Amino acid sequence: DGEISRIIEMADSYPSRGNNTVPYIRAMLPVIIRISLCCGLRLSEVISLRKRNFNAYDGVLVLEIAKNNKQRIVPMHESLSVLLQKYCIVMGVIGQPDAWLFPGKDDSAHISLKTVDNRFRLILREINISRPDKKYERGACFHCLRHTFVQRSFVQLKEIGISVDNSIPYLSIYLGHSNLRQTERYMKFTTDMFIDEFQKFAAFSGEAFPEVCYED
Repeated sequence: DGEISRIIEMADSYPSRGNNTVPYIRAMLPVIIRISLCCGLRLSEVISLRKRNFNAYDGVLVLEIAKNNKQRIVPMHESLSVLLQKYCIVMGVIGQPDAWLFPGKDDSAHISLKTVDNRFRLILREINISRPDKKYERGACFHCLRHTFVQRSFVQLKEIGISVDNSIPYLSIYLGHSNLRQTERYMKFTTDMFIDEFQKFAAFSGEAFPEVCYED
């Protein structure tokens, strides 16, 4: 949570640099990060949004063509919907249904994945979050925001009495997965999520594997 707060804080204050930067990237990036973190969208899904895909009245995002050629409706928290509405006003896209929410160097295309990823790399570097570039090691990256959303969703659902097994089908639909196994891969087994189970196992294993006071 501390790292996420630092990422958002840095994104909100990160200056535009160079003469070839995408116009308004300083305004776009904080919104892109918040949508991915709060709605679990893939980066490709976020940057492909047009004004018509944002229903401010209902507070939902309508993804017309997502991964696996699926369409889906993604509800948002009211605070994010209000923020996105203010963003649309600032960007001047109100009344322009075909306008990109996150345009590139001009209005003919949306901002590129590479541009967002490069700026996100710089943010991670600024706040000293390591990202190894070794083969087969992705490390910290933008997609981690989607994983964070899933992790937090599991925790919140468990707190209101919905088990992980019962919540997976709902999250699978929300995330646009083609099967439940894809959603299960996002689940991280931590003591925060399963504190009761860990306490029970600790009580059992304490008797099964008694502590010793010497080294072999």
